[in-house]
Amino acid sequence: MAKKAPSKKKTASKKDAASDVAIIPAADVEVLLPEAADEKLVERAVKDLQGILRTTVSRGMEEIGTYLLDKFYGGSPEAYLSTSPTKHASLSLLLQRCESLDLPIRRTALSNALRVAAFSHSLPKGAAFNKLPPSHRVELVRIGDPKLVEAVASQALEDDLSVAKLRELVRKDQPKATTGRPRTPSPVRLLDACIRQLTNADTQRLAIHRTDIRALDEEDREEVKARLETLKRRIQALEKLLD
Repeated sequence: MAKKAPSKKKTASKKDAASDVAIIPAADVEVLLPEAADEKLVERAVKDLQGILRTTVSRGMEEIGTYLLDKFYGGSPEAYLSTSPTKHASLSLLLQRCESLDLPIRRTALSNALRVAAFSHSLPKGAAFNKLPPSHRVELVRIGDPKLVEAVASQALEDDLSVAKLRELVRKDQPKATTGRPRTPSPVRLLDACIRQLTNADTQRLAIHRTDIRALDEEDREEVKARLETLKRRIQALEKLLD
């Protein structure tokens, strides 16, 4: 009896399997990209990103300011605004650590966050001031008077004012200083300008920190010493004029 030839199972070879798949050269693939820039898409993205940035920056600034107010001043705006000469002693040490690898945040940003937090905690939660972006609130705290701040904040919300427009409005609403003296003498004005440049507005201490000096190379240090010597000579000359 003749042996049957073993039946060959139909197994798809790699070649056969591949033959069922349509291979399209990359050059022939049609990429569905817009023929021109989509301006509506860009405008929508700008608005969406602005919203994300406002939320992120606002949340971060509020958290930083509230943390500093709680840890350094017991959560009391009055303590932060007190006239005690040592009220900012710990804050001054913290500011010296700013703008470094350990604490990569600008000193002005940290100070503004604390100032805004102190002012925000002194107002009702539903205040117009608290509904504005951080950049607007930084401008408003310059006014000082809570009632006037809230009035200007309400106007800023109603008119959808930009930071530049709000800054202009704040300048107009700030009360002008009234003194019995008609003018400030030139020597006093010049000295005041020098003192302001060398003084941190928050701590009322030297604006130059130890970290600033450590960051200098040898050539820069010599330049600082030279400027300091010049400043000393100017002070000595002024003292002689006053004698």
